[in-house]
Amino acid sequence: MNKVYYGWFIVAIAVVINTLIIGGVFTSMGVFVLPLATEFELTRAEANTAAILLSFGCAVCSPFVGSLLDRRPLRQMMWTGALLLGGCLIAIGLSDSLYVSAAIVTLPLAVSTIAAGTASVTVLIARWFSVYRSRAMALAALGISFGGVLMPPLLGFLLERIGWRQTLIVEGVVLMVAISVLVLLVRDRPGENDREVPGEHPASERTPASTASEVPMSLLSVLRLPLFWFMCLSVSFVVGAAHAFSITIVPLGQDMGLTAATAAGLLSLFAGGGVCGKLLVASIGQRFDSTLVLVACFALMALANFVFLVADNYTQLRIGCVLLGIAVGATLPVFFSLLASTFGPASFGTVNGLATTGMAIVGAIGVRCAGEIYDRTGGYELLFMVLIGIQFVSMLLIVSARWLMSRGYAPATQPGQV
Repeated sequence: MNKVYYGWFIVAIAVVINTLIIGGVFTSMGVFVLPLATEFELTRAEANTAAILLSFGCAVCSPFVGSLLDRRPLRQMMWTGALLLGGCLIAIGLSDSLYVSAAIVTLPLAVSTIAAGTASVTVLIARWFSVYRSRAMALAALGISFGGVLMPPLLGFLLERIGWRQTLIVEGVVLMVAISVLVLLVRDRPGENDREVPGEHPASERTPASTASEVPMSLLSVLRLPLFWFMCLSVSFVVGAAHAFSITIVPLGQDMGLTAATAAGLLSLFAGGGVCGKLLVASIGQRFDSTLVLVACFALMALANFVFLVADNYTQLRIGCVLLGIAVGATLPVFFSLLASTFGPASFGTVNGLATTGMAIVGAIGVRCAGEIYDRTGGYELLFMVLIGIQFVSMLLIVSARWLMSRGYAPATQPGQV
């Protein structure tokens, strides 16, 4: 009987950590908006500033933390991140100063979320998988969806009973302990007896890191590569479009006569589509060229935005949300797998950190532009036309990246397979 490859246990750990961190920190920020606004006499916009500060901190810190993940033991980085994450949440719960809390959110909390899980688990999977990398990435990303479903209601339940400060303190302790225990089960990379595919060479000998340089690339060396810019911008534009959608779809639904609750349900359909997209990537395995899969995802996004452009009823909005969710859900696992195949697992933390910064910046621009277009035109038609154009630009960029890889410009390997 063949032993289960330990990389799949790493995927299970990644699912749990993504659920705890993404769901408990990023997705659940809205749970604390009203209590903060009430206690500190803030407007809704002022209370929402925490999410902006955290996004800004992650954008600034991701390249540097990602570079450290390539150079330091991952378990050490994850333990440090877990302790810092718990400490940050506890400190915010105890703080009476908005400025102190803002400073904690902007830098220490941002660093802790990256080191404890959001980047480190992706680096782990890039090291542990070669043949089934896209499948592993997609399954690990399910934790992002699970976190959005499980953590906000749980934290809301606690908040109603013990208050927002005590809820943050409890959450800090639980996340610190839970992630620290999970890190005990983590191994930085495959060993001599670990075989991703039974009967083949050990995974430690087969990963692309063995064919690429084991020395991680520097930040500047990555930034000098046109291939990185083509790949990063293609997906950054898509992420920006997804952010613009997320801030637009509820008011669009309300403008069409839907109630606030019904319009908000469109986001749930989008999230459900995201789960389907991840499962689709996990099911198709390594059968298709990753760049062609991304082209298909971008085309599906363009179709979804066309549906929004012509939609005049609730059913059409639901169809568009599901289509867009599938496309966005499939895009990121495939993209991260392609990054690892192209630049090698040894440099994946650095490259992923830089790409994350690009996605955060373009995402913020997308949110701003969505509001500006509505304010200047009184509608969303121009926005959806712009988003359709962006999808075609993304297709052109990723096809150009594929051409560069076919000409031998990839630092590590030839184009990966999904």
